[in-house]
Amino acid sequence: MLGEDSLPLLCQVLTALGDAKAGVLKPLLPDICHLMTSVAERDSGGVESPRSLESRASVMSLLAAMLFQTMKGHRWTPEAQQALRETTLALDAWSVYKVARTASRYGHYEHASELFSAAVRAASSEQMYFWLTGLAQVCRGEHILTDSSESADVVDRLAEANSNILLGISSINAATSQTRSQDFQIGYLKCRSEMLQALSQLAFACNSLRTSPPPAIASAQANQTHDDLQRCGRISHLLRQCVTKISDVAQMYAGLYEASFDADADTLVQLQLLRRLNSSLAQWIEMICLKNSLQGSIYQDQGVEFAPNLPKPIEEYGIEIKVLFVAHFPLISLLLTSYIIICFSEPGRDWK
Repeated sequence: MLGEDSLPLLCQVLTALGDAKAGVLKPLLPDICHLMTSVAERDSGGVESPRSLESRASVMSLLAAMLFQTMKGHRWTPEAQQALRETTLALDAWSVYKVARTASRYGHYEHASELFSAAVRAASSEQMYFWLTGLAQVCRGEHILTDSSESADVVDRLAEANSNILLGISSINAATSQTRSQDFQIGYLKCRSEMLQALSQLAFACNSLRTSPPPAIASAQANQTHDDLQRCGRISHLLRQCVTKISDVAQMYAGLYEASFDADADTLVQLQLLRRLNSSLAQWIEMICLKNSLQGSIYQDQGVEFAPNLPKPIEEYGIEIKVLFVAHFPLISLLLTSYIIICFSEPGRDWK
């Protein structure tokens, strides 16, 4: 049996391992759930000292972090749900807030939103109330994007998610005071909102082939203007607007990166990755969907690799940075889908 002094140290070591490599704690999932339930239900038989309460809360927070690391990218089991529920019920409001931050860090936005909403009831000031409310709204918006069971159209999901993030920005604005500035938080969320709007615009452009296909005179207009993209009709103009919008988002992230020079290293890496992700996406759209025969082989002779210049190898970062690093693959899939739609809408058109 582990003593009260050795259990927190063991949890810290396991949490560090779980952050270094995704899934490394998966064989321990039953033990983690059982230990969370046991610690939450432990009865000392008397009044616990402040040090004992603090140590117990720290252990439960670390166990919750291990659970979030293990369940990242997986469907939650009933046992894991129950263990988290019993743990949060046994914690004080401050510890619940820390668990909610950990949940959002590892992408469990549904649980983070619920925990932030629960912590609101213990808010001691108006600024804290708006801060927690804003975080809950932002996590609710992110959950809409990542929920695999959501059956709504991607444009509707992007719009609803962005609406929740904008509500979060308003709440966090209200939490600003003379002694507590929220400039970085608001700037980051504004960049996120603009990015979702750009992706929504891109999805709308791809869907426009069904709602407004190229007119019958599109080929004649293309020959007259010497612009092959006119054969595709309205979508070529919409995709050009998408490129401009996404490039503007990349510049917003770049501006936030420069203004946040005193931020921690992981935050700066995230901003750098998001800036590069958007700039690469704008170039991918031009290469795949906006190629003109007058450009010759310009896009065949060069490629756009997602290889940001990070301070250290990606293997040395935590799993939240690693996941963000590979987040461009779904965007590539979206572009390839639009590419296939364009090809099939123009059977006689050679887009190679």
